Amino acid sequence: MICSEIVQQYESRFGRIDVYDRYLVSTLNSEAGRDPNRLEYLHWILAITEEHFCQPWGFIGNRVNANAADPALLARARKTVPLWRSFAVVGYTSRTRELFELESLVLNGFPHCYFEALECAEAWTDTVIRSVRSQ
Repeated sequence: MICSEIVQQYESRFGRIDVYDRYLVSTLNSEAGRDPNRLEYLHWILAITEEHFCQPWGFIGNRVNANAADPALLARARKTVPLWRSFAVVGYTSRTRELFELESLVLNGFPHCYFEALECAEAWTDTVIRSVRSQ
């Protein structure tokens, strides 16, 4: 079990973001995946990461209410967020796992992994980011 504590919590119409020392956990609302202004979600996350992280950090998508991320947003974020170093997804359905496999295509060469438990995703992300930060 990870001993990290939440540094800050944010709420918006998209859902909740919990910021920890080395990563953040995004839990979207069920309507967020259908929101036509998904780019606004990316800007929201970028503002949060710029405020909290001056070292490499990881992203965990806790997909309780959503099945997938927009691959175009993932590709865009990889290019524009140099401190973002890992991507983990916690899924609760087989559909989420299938969609993660498609997302993986734009994450080729970038540390990413699928999990069925948030604690496992946190442990993996923490390990990856500790390793990156120590290099």
